[in-house]
Amino acid sequence: FRYDDPAAVAIALHAEEVQPEIRVSEASSFSVGDERNMLSSALEVTVAKSGVFALRLDIPADYEIESLAGRDVSHWDDSQRAEQGVEVFLTRRVQDTTPINLVLSRQQRGIPAEIVVPRVQVRGAARHTGRIAVASERGVKLAVEQIEAAIARRAEEKAPSPAGVLNFDILRPGWRVALRAQVLAPLLKPEMLHRVELAEGMLQHRVHLRYRIENAGIKFFRVRVPAAEAPLTVTGRNIA
Repeated sequence: FRYDDPAAVAIALHAEEVQPEIRVSEASSFSVGDERNMLSSALEVTVAKSGVFALRLDIPADYEIESLAGRDVSHWDDSQRAEQGVEVFLTRRVQDTTPINLVLSRQQRGIPAEIVVPRVQVRGAARHTGRIAVASERGVKLAVEQIEAAIARRAEEKAPSPAGVLNFDILRPGWRVALRAQVLAPLLKPEMLHRVELAEGMLQHRVHLRYRIENAGIKFFRVRVPAAEAPLTVTGRNIA
């Protein structure tokens, strides 16, 4: 400022705090199981303009935190998770890129017809991009029901994905992917060799079975014998 008369000068100033600009790059995998769903995420969080000593993560309410760690992570607090998310405290003032790795799980009985892919977000992030791969256990077929702020990605020819794995590119914060699950019934294709021996007025049957199991696994076989009173002996490699 330039002035001639100091007594006539009056200047009003207003200062604003520079807010951090947060950008997130994510690489995650999500697995669907009959008893548990699990999400494994690797987040690269970049902070610009001004540094931060802590970050807040928004995590689905029905998932438990199995682990949460990172190069600059001191500790984390989820005591007020419902209102304020999970607060991650850092060992320094971060004004560059820092990694955060976390694993979430959800217990369940059976596979529901609709599954929403869990989303982890850094609160206040202006940009959120990345990739997520979704896989299911054998016998479960997944299809896209609804997708927002993400796109399904085709398998790459150089590095094809395993059968049944869905890959998505995350485009921006607030993404959502809902899947429709179909549980396939196991298909049994037995091969049988039946040998009958007659000795001293007694018939002895020896049956050799080899099962080819497709679609889904099974935990037991139900075998019907023609004579309930006949003694029965069953042996096999995987019989408990």
